[in-house]
Amino acid sequence: MLNSGQRRIRALASLLMGIFVVATLCAPTAPANKLVFVGLMALTLAAGLARPTQLRVPTIAPLVVIAAFVYGFGLSLVNWVDDELSQQFALASTVLVLIYPVIWFRIDFDQIVKIGGIAICGLTALSFVFIVFLTDSAVSAVFLDLFVEYSLGAIGERDFLDDPVAMFSLGSTPFLFCAFCVFCRDFMRLHRFRDLLMVFIIILTVLLSTSRGTLIVCIAAFVFLLLCELNGQARWILALLFGAITLVLGIYLSSQTDFFSLGETSNAIKVGHATSFFDNLTLTRSIIGQGLGAYYFSGGRDEFVAHTEITLFDMFRYLGVPVTAVVFAALWVPQHSWARTPVHSARYAVLFGLYLLLSLTNPVLFNSYGLLVVVWYWWHVLRTDTHHEPQRGLAGERA
Repeated sequence: MLNSGQRRIRALASLLMGIFVVATLCAPTAPANKLVFVGLMALTLAAGLARPTQLRVPTIAPLVVIAAFVYGFGLSLVNWVDDELSQQFALASTVLVLIYPVIWFRIDFDQIVKIGGIAICGLTALSFVFIVFLTDSAVSAVFLDLFVEYSLGAIGERDFLDDPVAMFSLGSTPFLFCAFCVFCRDFMRLHRFRDLLMVFIIILTVLLSTSRGTLIVCIAAFVFLLLCELNGQARWILALLFGAITLVLGIYLSSQTDFFSLGETSNAIKVGHATSFFDNLTLTRSIIGQGLGAYYFSGGRDEFVAHTEITLFDMFRYLGVPVTAVVFAALWVPQHSWARTPVHSARYAVLFGLYLLLSLTNPVLFNSYGLLVVVWYWWHVLRTDTHHEPQRGLAGERA
């Protein structure tokens, strides 16, 4: 049982965590984020010094990843790199230490993920209305200035269907994958209308962003979570039905659209990046790496680039294959042994695996919002209490 002072500290930590997450998702380059982060870390350090024997270190995974990025930053000092990008990568890795206050203060990170998802959807809707429709209003000019100043996202068209498709996306839109999983899980277990409403709003926001990868992993996550809730024959029927729908949809998209076409602009650029990666590869570079933000010539852009959409290949170039393997292992298996991991955590390993698949062809992992996804996954795997996890009661409410 927590005393009143401990409850106040926990509430303050939860508030700071919520502010940091929402600010990071909605305005990642705003300087206020750093001040909140420093305040949260100071509170964590003070609590740790006050109760050094009562706090366990749940994982060293953040330290492993940060050490790898420090190594990559060191390499960047002696190679041709994008200095600003190198610093961004190194600083972004520090987001992972948030797992410590989340665990120590027992912060409900699912609730913060929900709030973050609502914030992204709300900001997307407001920005879309004012920037696209109310273009002559004074508020529209303010939104557009903020959109540009803080690099909030992108506006334009994509051409993977027969006709160009309008696109409006915040940079942190892929984080909606986490919120989608949490709202889906809660609706399946608690049958609340508000959860279902947010599932639809998130899907609409993802559709507006025209992010094919995010949409695909959201659909896959929905099917997986539904399979987890079903039993026996119903599970097999759903699996076969989803497999058949996926096959038919895949055939249609490949034959009637440019969705998978190598000639589609985005796909062609990624193929060019990959081809040039292998052309640039040497034994020394594959083992040692070239440093964070290292340049190489990409046929996808027909110029020297420091960063591409293919995260795995970028990490190979930056850190080398061995160190990159250690980083991905630490991200996916932050605990010492799966044998000590609660059974419920296995499903979150699958969900995080879907996000890792998304990151292979999209730069959605090694940045501030992508590493918040990692913190969310780690929280589910490492926490010893499961009272935040909704359970289906006799009447479909929280048991």
